[in-house]
Amino acid sequence: MKKVLYSVLANMVCFVAVCQEWSGVAIPANAGSGKEWQLQTAPSDDFNYTFNATNQLSNFGNNKWYNFYHNSWNGPGSTYWQYNHTAVDGDNLVIRASRNPSTSKMGVPGINSGCITSNNKVKYPVFIEAAVSVANISLASDVWLLSPDDTQEIDMIECYGGADNGNAFFAKDIHLSHHSFVRNPFQDYQPRGHNSWWTRSDITTSWGDYCWNNGNRKYVRIGVNWIGPKHFEYYVDGELVRVLYDKACATKNGNTWYYTYPSMTNGQLDFDSDGYQTENAFATSANFTFATLQNASNTSSVSVIDPYNFQGGVGFTKELDIIINVESQDWHVAAGRTPGDAELNDATKNQMKVDWIRVYKPVATGDTGGGSTGGGTSTGGTEIIIEAESFGSTGGTYSDGLVPYGFNNAGTIVNYVNTGDWAEYAINATEAGEFEIKYSIATPSDNAQVRIKVDGQTVSTDNVPNNGSWGGFATLSASQNVSLTAGSHTVRIEASGTNAWQWNLDKVILTKVISSGGGTGSDVSVVVQAENFTTTGGTYNDASSGGPGLGANTSGTIINFVNGGDYMDYVVSIPEAGAYEVVYNYATPLSGTSVDFAVSGTYYFSTNFVSTGGWGTYQSQSATQTANFTAGNHTIRLTAGAADWQWNLDHITLTRVGNPSSRTRTEVDEKLSSESIVTYPVPASTQVRFAGLTEEAYQVSVYDMRGKKVIRGMVHASEDYVLDVRHLEAGIYVTRLYAQGQIQTMKINVRR
Repeated sequence: MKKVLYSVLANMVCFVAVCQEWSGVAIPANAGSGKEWQLQTAPSDDFNYTFNATNQLSNFGNNKWYNFYHNSWNGPGSTYWQYNHTAVDGDNLVIRASRNPSTSKMGVPGINSGCITSNNKVKYPVFIEAAVSVANISLASDVWLLSPDDTQEIDMIECYGGADNGNAFFAKDIHLSHHSFVRNPFQDYQPRGHNSWWTRSDITTSWGDYCWNNGNRKYVRIGVNWIGPKHFEYYVDGELVRVLYDKACATKNGNTWYYTYPSMTNGQLDFDSDGYQTENAFATSANFTFATLQNASNTSSVSVIDPYNFQGGVGFTKELDIIINVESQDWHVAAGRTPGDAELNDATKNQMKVDWIRVYKPVATGDTGGGSTGGGTSTGGTEIIIEAESFGSTGGTYSDGLVPYGFNNAGTIVNYVNTGDWAEYAINATEAGEFEIKYSIATPSDNAQVRIKVDGQTVSTDNVPNNGSWGGFATLSASQNVSLTAGSHTVRIEASGTNAWQWNLDKVILTKVISSGGGTGSDVSVVVQAENFTTTGGTYNDASSGGPGLGANTSGTIINFVNGGDYMDYVVSIPEAGAYEVVYNYATPLSGTSVDFAVSGTYYFSTNFVSTGGWGTYQSQSATQTANFTAGNHTIRLTAGAADWQWNLDHITLTRVGNPSSRTRTEVDEKLSSESIVTYPVPASTQVRFAGLTEEAYQVSVYDMRGKKVIRGMVHASEDYVLDVRHLEAGIYVTRLYAQGQIQTMKINVRR
């Protein structure tokens, strides 16, 4: 444990050897009524281990992090992020800076520095706090949150620590800010008022001097409570210092809280003569009160989160990566505020350190034993019951005065549900299959509607009848069923009607549909867990990067450290002969990765993977072809593609989709739609019809352009081969029709 003192923890020491370094450090933020904080272990880290600097892209910290930015960009201004400028010394994350002689950026010698990105994302409601000792140099020490598409950013700390090189003015402040971006054409909004720059009376020269502390380094605790899409709280050393809510801000300066709001003229934000954004005064107080901030927001007509509506007016709703780095920003370099060689070579100045970072989500009181996902996980085989109050996260766009945004947990139901509100639930299907959906729901309102999404895809949208009562719960059957693979899924329930007040919800019940007749043998699934390989090997020795050497590394329930040419063999037992769809559940932040599929030594097909945005962000992608299997045992070999670093893998699912094709190899008898089979109308809006089909019935699978299955159903001759696509988003989809061992593939165009 460190011997340094945190500002509010001078006399607290943890004597239990196995506790995290933040044990005993109170969480300053309020979890909410009926809630308590639950530690999210995957993104939290005490850095009490060793990771040596390496010249290669590497995971570290039990795969919590990798030593680079979350895409190939190598830094702003004159920054060159380098793998080997990041290390963990047994007690701290250490990110250092050094000179890069290249003048290719901004025409000046560059700055090498380190950058790390989390393999696990965070999403509201969430509290994140880090203990940071900023570098005592005229560079930015940063802990920030950023969406994989670089459009939504929350800065926990952005601190230009050193007072040298004309930086004394900025070195006394911490920038508490956020960015809303449009990438093409590039546009950037961030609050630019005086109050986004925060300091306190004990910072006499700079935050860098404060943290350096003559070699006995101090750490400042920086926390963000991301409550909802339009509601952020900032904490410094456990003290609430700034709150952004909808259309107003509250900032503590000294002993006074200042409530302000922005304004616009002719569609542009107003600025004062000193170049700072106008912050219109609303009120002051000795203590923060949310009611005053709400009143300020109600006075304003301009968002403090996204005034130009770059995010479509919904606020910050995306999952965000955690990024920690040192950087040389262009506006400082242009003003000459950049360190010299002596400072860059001085270990007393050139290192940013992070003692720990911790992440918490609010859960119902007494529900902290259920894992790290937030709400409880609903598990079932033929029936899965989702209790409405067990959501893991909730949000919305309408503040009803009780719950600023989202569902209200009212014990055994949810209420105060407004239009646009949503909640997410974790479920675990122990059996694959098709499930019907029923809601126990009540409303006295007209124009109420409920939408269900599974793993990000809309399944069904249904009107909720007015039954005259908030408490008269009735059963509502969804118009569409959902196909689930065995395993974990995320269910999102949305209030999609137009009435401001929507419905109360007791539960959602998913019941497996029992197929009648036919005997096709479809829905037989085999799940191959990636870590259960019998052998692995390869040609690249990754031991120097923390890997196992040759081949894949087992990391709990996944495999990682998969390099180009690595292979894994699996013995699988196929229960029934047939053509099987192959679906990979994988994660990779890289493009250009792939996997080859072989059976008993014979190669069959290769599948290219798209980037999922992170090593810990898993998604499913179907193989380019199906595979024929006879009943019995088979050896499957997966071989990674040519790129140096490839993918992490959780599992493979083999699902029987029909009878074996007549070919002697496991390729399917697949052909593109011929002139005799057409789809109409083009584009489609609510329904697609297939003309030219000859069988009585076809099984239909529809995939989006990322390879994710979004529809699995049937079309019948008796119903004119009609497929309902009302719940699909606009776009191009690949459709496969299966019947009598034959597969027809075509594209459909859906517009809204």
